[in-house]
Amino acid sequence: MCWPSDDRMDRLLEISVDGGPSPALIRLVGTLDHATSRSFLTVINDLVREGCRQLVIDLADADIAASGASALTSCQRWVREAGGSLRWDGVHFGPPETAVADESVLAPC
Repeated sequence: MCWPSDDRMDRLLEISVDGGPSPALIRLVGTLDHATSRSFLTVINDLVREGCRQLVIDLADADIAASGASALTSCQRWVREAGGSLRWDGVHFGPPETAVADESVLAPC
């Protein structure tokens, strides 16, 4: 499914659901923001209403705006309130890892 995030259709959020009934893998590609959050939350709500209690959300190819982060929080709350569990894939919280130079490369010949 592709969901337009605005009238110009220049930004899309593709939401795919694989597996089931549990765990369901929900993969997001594109931008999760204020305009696309409603579509994302509708998909999650439908899955929970249909009895899915184990969800894996893959965000490796998603850009998350502040309003999108709010939708992710709502999603997590809904799943937990339904007695389910949720796992995030493809996202790392915290500071980015820093590369450590290999000192042998920097050593003089």
